[in-house]
Amino acid sequence: MEEIKNNSIIQNLLYLILLVGVVPATWLLFLTCLWGVFLLENAEWSLDFILVVVSMIFGIFGYVGFLSLFDGLHKTNHIKKITLLLGGIIGFILFMIRVSPRSMTDWLLDTSMEAQLGKLPITVSTLFLVLTVINFTKKKLNSEL
Repeated sequence: MEEIKNNSIIQNLLYLILLVGVVPATWLLFLTCLWGVFLLENAEWSLDFILVVVSMIFGIFGYVGFLSLFDGLHKTNHIKKITLLLGGIIGFILFMIRVSPRSMTDWLLDTSMEAQLGKLPITVSTLFLVLTVINFTKKKLNSEL
């Protein structure tokens, strides 16, 4: 009985963490779409333009992966969730390394409220990516035994 109660508390905590990460991620998705419309209207085909578009598409994949976590957290649809979350993380890294006017290390070390809110989605995505990979690996190992 105690184990069931603890699992329920952990599950509720994970949903809360997910919700806290989705709120700023939704804002970033809105900015991505807004920026995407502006970007496409003034498109100049170059490597930087293509990298911006690719990072935005990967970011949208990550957001979809984020939303898919509401269905079973990290315990279902492992391959889909891993692929989408990993795409979002790759999009974030690509954006921070090639597109962002600030260096990634400066942004990561920034303690302003804006920077903290910006870090929430990538931190929560990384957490759930790790949890999903661990759960997938455990299920795979148990099925082989």
